[in-house]
Amino acid sequence: MPQFSELLDKITVEIKGKQQGSEMIFSQNIIVAHEEDWTKYDVEKALKGCHDGSEHGWNVMFMGLK
Repeated sequence: MPQFSELLDKITVEIKGKQQGSEMIFSQNIIVAHEEDWTKYDVEKALKGCHDGSEHGWNVMFMGLK
């Protein structure tokens, strides 16, 4: 989301027909901005933070659906 980062994540929505309706599968490819001198640990820590924040945001959004 632009208010959090200028980088763009890729979100894919797959809709599958089911016997009793349909199933939606959401996938998100998170791109983490980092500096050249970051260690692998630094990048993984930043990715986890982005993942956790994104997961929370998705959960809040879906809980708000009626």
